Amino acid sequence: MTGREAPTQPCPQLPVIQVDGSIFFGSTSFVKDSLLRILRAHPQASHLAIRMGAVNHLDASGVHGLEEIVDELQQRGGNLLLLEPKLEILHVLDNAGLLETIGANNIIHQRTRDAIVKILPQLDDEICNTCSTIAFGNVCEIHRNALAKKSEEQGASS
Repeated sequence: MTGREAPTQPCPQLPVIQVDGSIFFGSTSFVKDSLLRILRAHPQASHLAIRMGAVNHLDASGVHGLEEIVDELQQRGGNLLLLEPKLEILHVLDNAGLLETIGANNIIHQRTRDAIVKILPQLDDEICNTCSTIAFGNVCEIHRNALAKKSEEQGASS
């Protein structure tokens, strides 16, 4: 795990991180603690996206660590998003029952930008409206403009 978040100014509701290695008994504690630290730093985050393309192996202890992250996110009303996980990783998650808990709709085999577009409707619009972070480039700007237009239309119809 690189420990780096992407982009430089993370979205307060959706941190995106990159894991650059296997999640197994030797690394689970580090990975889990790093993810929990990121969540503590983002109290408004109900979702966490993990870029999994570089994860080649996941064992039972890794699954257990991810279960703890999923539990924390579900208590916040959200879930874990896995971006570009390999088939082997999906098999391990499925065998452990965690794939069902996460939900197939939260396994995204697209670029990060496409994943962000997919998850935007699940984020809190009020936070997006007042957020000055441009975490995902023009995706945030487009979303805020759409929210402003929606608000104007609702005001005009009242």
